[in-house]
Amino acid sequence: MLKSEKKYIYIIGDGDNIRDRIEFYLLNSDFNKVTQFSKNLIECIDIIKEIAIRRMNAEIIYAGGDDVLFRIDKNHYQRSHLEEIMNIFRKNTGNTISFGVGENIEVAFLNLRRAKASGKGKIVE
Repeated sequence: MLKSEKKYIYIIGDGDNIRDRIEFYLLNSDFNKVTQFSKNLIECIDIIKEIAIRRMNAEIIYAGGDDVLFRIDKNHYQRSHLEEIMNIFRKNTGNTISFGVGENIEVAFLNLRRAKASGKGKIVE
């Protein structure tokens, strides 16, 4: 009897309209706001990593700026965890975050693009 291979789900998250917000602060020479916004983003990415690891037993592949990429065992995926992350991100940054979910990186990336194109602040599976 062969040992069954794990089936993974890849999840890519990307903050929405982050560059626009940073550019607005910079063009208005509002360095205090851009500094605080940057701190909030860093904290949010750390929170996302913590939730992904603790609740979904995730392997973090990339996390920085306003982006995160991780993979989890397919059996650990629950949309509600991503919804919780979205709420935390919005509360701490004032911006939304979109997620693409897929059985490989390519599908997850295409689903992220679909989430962004469909109004942002979405999860596309």
